[in-house]
Amino acid sequence: MCGAGQMRGWARLRDCCVLVGVAGERLLRGQRGLSPVDWPGGGVEHHRSHGEWIAVLRRHGFMVEALHELYPPDGSSSPDYYEIVLAEWASQWPAEELWVARLETVPR
Repeated sequence: MCGAGQMRGWARLRDCCVLVGVAGERLLRGQRGLSPVDWPGGGVEHHRSHGEWIAVLRRHGFMVEALHELYPPDGSSSPDYYEIVLAEWASQWPAEELWVARLETVPR
């Protein structure tokens, strides 16, 4: 069977995010060596690159079957609860991703 996990599209989003407010249209920092991110008001986030995630999953016996970059439907408005990006931004760059991975069977 398949296992699915959801991770944010940080390769683009974290590099465009200001520390306060929503993501803009230009990169503010490089992807390499960005982790950890200390957010004002508290909170620290650690995010791996896509390549690092694939290596971790493979090391633990998973095969990545798909990576879906999710976009809002055309004409969507920005929900009040989503403070990181606006719908307009997310219609150009995915703020959410859905990874599908399968645990490979180990021969006995």
